[in-house]
Formats: sequence, C-alpha cells, structure tokens
Amino acid sequence: MNRHVTFLRALIIMSLAGFSAQAVWAEPVLTWTPGITISRLSADGSVGTGNSTDGTYSPSRWTPTEGVVRLGQSSGEILGRSGGIPGISADGEKISSSIASFDSTVVTHGRWTKGLGWEQLMPPLPPGVVELDQSYGSAWGISGDGSTVVGYAWHSPGRAYCSAWNETTGMTLLGGQDPDYDSRANDADFDGNVIVGWSSIGFGYWQPTVWEDGALTVLHASERWCEAKAVNPAGDTIVGSALDTLTGINSAAMWVKNGPGWDEHILGALSGTFGNGVGNVFGLDLNADASIVVGANHKDNWTGVGFVWDLEQGIRPAVDWLADLGVALPDSYAIYAMHAISDDGSTLAGVAYNQFVYPPEYEGFVVTLDDVSSVPRADISDLSMGPATPNPFNPVTSFALSVTRSSRIEIDVFDARGHLVRRLHNGIMAPGEHTVEWDGRMDNGRHAPSGLYLARARDEWGHEQMRRMTMVK
Repeated sequence: MNRHVTFLRALIIMSLAGFSAQAVWAEPVLTWTPGITISRLSADGSVGTGNSTDGTYSPSRWTPTEGVVRLGQSSGEILGRSGGIPGISADGEKISSSIASFDSTVVTHGRWTKGLGWEQLMPPLPPGVVELDQSYGSAWGISGDGSTVVGYAWHSPGRAYCSAWNETTGMTLLGGQDPDYDSRANDADFDGNVIVGWSSIGFGYWQPTVWEDGALTVLHASERWCEAKAVNPAGDTIVGSALDTLTGINSAAMWVKNGPGWDEHILGALSGTFGNGVGNVFGLDLNADASIVVGANHKDNWTGVGFVWDLEQGIRPAVDWLADLGVALPDSYAIYAMHAISDDGSTLAGVAYNQFVYPPEYEGFVVTLDDVSSVPRADISDLSMGPATPNPFNPVTSFALSVTRSSRIEIDVFDARGHLVRRLHNGIMAPGEHTVEWDGRMDNGRHAPSGLYLARARDEWGHEQMRRMTMVK
C-alpha cells in the first residue's frame, strides 16, 4: 500500500461531504485521578476505566463525581499476577478486564456491568485452551456496545491466541498468521465485528493485524515490534505503530479502510526519537472521526513522552498541545503517555510524573473541555467551495469559491501528511463567486509530486471548506 497516494479518512470525509467546521474549544479543566491510570474513556468522556496504581492492578472505574471505585475480583490482589488493560463500553456501563476466577485459582477474562457486577467469561474453555502459569489468558478491550470482550487465551502448546468473547456465541479463538506463534487483540469497534491487535510469524516480532468478521489481514509486515492499538467506533480507522522506512523509526501509524483493503499513513515521531528498533511510537487511541490521535513516544529505552496528533499540526508533545488549550501541568512534571480520548474529542486521559522524584511516581490526569455541549458549532458556513476541476489533474486544477460577505480568506494546500504545501491566497475577498487555481507547484516553486492533496479555505470567523485533489503524472 502506498501512503503517498492515499489520504486520511477524516480529510476525505470532510472534502467529499463539503464539511464546514469551526475549531472552537471551551475552557478546559485539568483533573488529577489519584489511584488509577485511565486506559479508556466512555464515548462522552464522563467515565473512565483502568488499573489501580497501588501495585495490585485492580480494575477500577472513575467518574468526576465519584472518583475512583475499585471493582473487586483483582487477580493481582488474589494471585499476585495480572495482565491486559481494562476496556469500557461507549455508555460507560460495562467494563472488561482480566480478573481472578470466582474460585480464586486462575486469571481469566471478566465483564463488569453496572448494577450487576462481574461475569466470568472462561470457563467454559474453547477447544485447545489450556491453563498456563495460573492463567487462561487476559482481556485487553471491549466493543462500544459492550457485547464483545477481546484479548488472548492460552492455547496448547503454550501459545497466546487472539480471542473474542461474545455474549451470544461465547469465547472464540481468532488465532494469528501462524498457529505456532502468538497473537492478541487490543480493541474492537462498536459492534465487535472489527477487532485489532497483533500477530507474529516469528519469535520477537509483532505485526499490526485486523480481524474483520474473523478474517485476518496484516496491516504492516516488518520484523519489528509493532501493533494495532485502537479502532474507532465505525471500524474504518485504526491506530497503532509501524516502521517508517524513511526514518527507520517505529512510528505512530493510522490505517484507513479503502474498499477491501487498508491504506497506511505514517503519523510520525517526535524529534529525538531513535531508530533501528530502539525508539517506539504508538498511537494508543483516537476520537470517532480520526481527527485526533493520542499516544506514547518512547524516544529510547528510558524516555517516554506523551503526544497528541491532529490534522492541523501533526504530531506534537502533549504538553505543548495542552498548553495551547491553556492547560499547564506543574513545571516539574512531564507527560509520560496519553492513553485515551473520548469519541467526541472533548476529554483526554494521560499519565504524568515528577521529573525530580526517583523512582518515578506516575499520576493519572484527565483534561475535559468545560461544558462542551455549549460550544458553538459552525453548521452554516459563509463559504461554499466547489470540487476541484479537473480531478485527477496534471498540472493545473481549479475550484469555485463563493463568499457571502467580505472576509479575510486563507486558502491553503496540504499534502497527505498534513504539511502545508502552498498558500494560494491570504487576504480580503469580496462577496461573490471566485475561481481559485493551483498550478501544482509548492511554495518553493518546485512541482509537487504525485499524490492526494487537500485544499482548505478558511475565513476569519473560523468557517472552513475542504476539497481533495489528486495529482497524477
């Protein structure tokens, strides 16, 4: 798959639908979450889940009003061992986790439902599943509707097999590329039909993998430790990590559904990240429309930096991204990772630590936009942008732009990585019909390479229109 001739799903949708948006953020609120490392958020960000930070890894639930509530059945407390990470349904009513079995003898998969408590998902055991080192396997995620819990189960002779438990069909082993090697599921879409994780074909190498209705597709093949970490509710955009062959870095990556296949987009790595398998960058979660990705950037074997990637500015340290929103952590604190973002993008969860305390003491936090429901949205735009004509093109294309009132207009062209290629206009534009032309050149005067590009028109009130263009040489 060629990432240079594909485009990000969110930009395509905006360009095809004539999307008009206003990037308006309400005043954010920073809340520390002592006692929990939040791994996932509900769709609106009002509920979080994760493991406790007291060393027992107890599955826990967090809300702003109740704080942290430990849910019990902790395998760490009972058996001294745990695994996986808790997941949460879109409504926040169901949580998946690795738990101690009800007889306190083995680690197994569990699903917690508000008002009902825990269900033990194994036993019964599917054919071939075995107990290994006091464990049947571990849970790593749950579908948005709460019906499907994913992770892995131990299979004879001691291999981890990607697993999916469904409330109707029970536990199923999806397996991997090779029955002699391991696989694991990390997340599922809303209805549990698209499951993402990793599979291996040799010792020590993980390859990002998706299972669609049980059918396996390898998203990125390399001899590196890479995986798919999260999928959006629609099941058409996945984030994780992949080898960037241009830099040699295991970089944050996105895969966008394109017909029967998946298009790969390298989101990049922060400056100072080592290549050759030393540094690893993971997209850990994404909002519903894939316009924001959060994750962890391990520059080397010791240094972790949380990041946020967005369509506007690409990958940035989370501390800088949050500072632009007016969120400032104490000066001595660094953000180790950004773990989760709500579907609507209103709430983010991460982990920070005091750089001057050793060994590090990690503290969870949540950033929430205050009263996000009242944030105005630009549903009606003062701009109307026609499609690029011709499209595909070589070397010139143009599009019509209608302006209803005099305004300062910026018109820019971006490439598939979100980098600014050319500024076509920046100034006052009178009301009426206008034609904007791009001659296929970049700001430095050189011809742009073949590929997909995005033209964006934006007025001084924040209204935007976007259209995609394909240059073919």
